[in-house]
Amino acid sequence: MLVNLIRSSLLLANSILPAYQINLFMNQLESIRNRKSSRTYLPLNIELPQRSDLLEFIKQTKIGLFGESIHFQLIEHESSDLRKMKNDYGLIINHRNYILAKVTDSAESRMNYGYLLEKIVLHATAIGLDTCWMGMFDPAFFPEVKLASTEFIPAVVIVGYAAERRTLKERAIRFAVGASKRKPWDSLFFMDDFNTVLNTYQNGKYAEVLQMTRLSPSAGNTQPWRIIKEKNADIYHFYKKIVNVNYNQRGLHDVDMGICLSHFELSATCLGLEGSWMKLDMDLKPALPDIEYKISWLSK
Repeated sequence: MLVNLIRSSLLLANSILPAYQINLFMNQLESIRNRKSSRTYLPLNIELPQRSDLLEFIKQTKIGLFGESIHFQLIEHESSDLRKMKNDYGLIINHRNYILAKVTDSAESRMNYGYLLEKIVLHATAIGLDTCWMGMFDPAFFPEVKLASTEFIPAVVIVGYAAERRTLKERAIRFAVGASKRKPWDSLFFMDDFNTVLNTYQNGKYAEVLQMTRLSPSAGNTQPWRIIKEKNADIYHFYKKIVNVNYNQRGLHDVDMGICLSHFELSATCLGLEGSWMKLDMDLKPALPDIEYKISWLSK
């Protein structure tokens, strides 16, 4: 009875304010600021027109960095109780809608995976849906996805309608993983090398871009990215720092790097700052432990 009432309310709301109209009121910066991980959902599949809007955006969002193509899909289960998702540890309740794809097992593909899927996550936020990234799961929960020996699913995004009130368990989980906390500016952003912190006044118009990058979600809120700005140019070099060995071995740090790149690019675009990604020869001298150069943003 309650589920039917909720479903009717959602349909009414969507008929008044279609998804494409909702999107007009939220730019990417607002989506970045407003999005949070939701772990308790209403037991509903995604209703029209949000479902059509999301599927169309997923279809369009497939070309990653340097032309790699990844084809995401929306998978809908009738009930999460029918097939338990091992490794969710019962922490995510009533999940039944998932966005995922399969890729070859490489650091570049994992980074592209995070880069593209976060764009989909932020669009889902803009059209009124709730999401949660999940790096620990059993691929057998998705028999719809046939994996070759060289393929795997780096992470899954759960999507749907969050329950209005957070349960005590969910509040405890968010506290335990520090879900609402982010590392301070001076531990993430640097000038020319890792010895000099990048001050906000030295960063000019890119200060807000980096603040939006700082809000990027990551596995265990580890935030494994470090960014160096060149002193005399708006050129930013992105490095991966191993913060958690287990997460890194599972490839989640690479996925997190992609999420970070997505936030940086989308924020720059919203603020009218044009640029492009390039892979440069940026070996650190002297080399630093657990730090690996990944990619650079060159402003136009």
